[in-house]
Amino acid sequence: MWRVRCNVPVPPKGAKRDTSKGSKLANKLEDRLRHSCDGKEALQHWARHNTLPAKSRTLVDWAVLKAAAKSRKFGRTKWIAKLTGDELPTAHRMHLRKVWPSPACPRGCGAKTEDRSHVIACPRADPLWSKLCSIVMVWGQKNKAAPGLVSAVLQGMSKWRLSHRKGRLDKLASLSFSAVVAQAVRDQDALGWKQAWFGFLSPSWRGIQETHLSSIGSRRSSLRWIAALIQKIWDTSWDLWQHRNHFVHNKGDEEKLSILSNLDVRLKIHHRRGGRGLPQRYQFLFSQSLNYLHQRTLRHQVAWLDVVVNARLRHRRQRKNFRPDRDPDLTLLKLLTEGGLLSRLTGLATSPLLRTNSNVMHAPALTVTRDFEDDDHVNEPDDTDFLPIGNH
Repeated sequence: MWRVRCNVPVPPKGAKRDTSKGSKLANKLEDRLRHSCDGKEALQHWARHNTLPAKSRTLVDWAVLKAAAKSRKFGRTKWIAKLTGDELPTAHRMHLRKVWPSPACPRGCGAKTEDRSHVIACPRADPLWSKLCSIVMVWGQKNKAAPGLVSAVLQGMSKWRLSHRKGRLDKLASLSFSAVVAQAVRDQDALGWKQAWFGFLSPSWRGIQETHLSSIGSRRSSLRWIAALIQKIWDTSWDLWQHRNHFVHNKGDEEKLSILSNLDVRLKIHHRRGGRGLPQRYQFLFSQSLNYLHQRTLRHQVAWLDVVVNARLRHRRQRKNFRPDRDPDLTLLKLLTEGGLLSRLTGLATSPLLRTNSNVMHAPALTVTRDFEDDDHVNEPDDTDFLPIGNH
């Protein structure tokens, strides 16, 4: 899974002992494997995949990351490894394998390449992302999050989504946060907000939560708390991935996906034409960028296209050879507005089940062993409903 070769000598067939050292090869085998997987070759692997640059390795809270991964089932941990190592079967990778004919986004947003980053930042998933942020905010309030901590993390991740679409990475302004949260935001800026999607958080977040728990007299562990937050982040990534898969693999919706793609093409054509030949009262429709239009809801996009098409239609009806029945825009709008197709397309953009939803995740609290705990003892949670995380 990690694509790391363990340099453990293999004895000849039938040999039971390493005669050079006089000890069994099975002695401390787990330690040897762990050293190889956590050693130089693993770090080189992450550096090659541009997931964690060498200069950022010391900025990650590895103890919290280990605590978050330890309570996951093997199947989910394997998926997280694929996400972090950029091994998910996106359109880009499927095109490289010559399985798909095009690397374009299958959700019809107009992106020419769907890679791991685009799966997270696709504008078609904006309504879902807003819902996920609301769920995580409620979860943070229920579990005594430090003031501004969850909000700052979600704002940073949202800022990265928008920056990825623009092609430039903007840093999150820390002026609206308290001094301690603003410092954590700057530390995460240095690490990168893209890394936050993979669970790579700065140690400053744990320090903020630990101070807050101490101030309210709580016995809860800050390490457990931030580990649970990382699991929530992984759950949001999973929900965004499932949202994408719902578009790709939902059998019987090929016609709907084709209509969405056609809608995107017509939006591009009319937006590029601009307001040429239209009265002044329609010019405001072209004041925003095409990316802004893609970020709006499907109903907003259809309403925009309907107004623009009808405005141009008044001018085109003056021509003698005009045939409304052959106009592609009118044909598309008729499909969208009749028979409730627009409502079904809007429902297509929502995943059937959200793993991030805390109401369906009442799993046991995370058990943290002392081999990576900073303190001398492990504090138990105050109540059994604390942090609904763990095996799903």
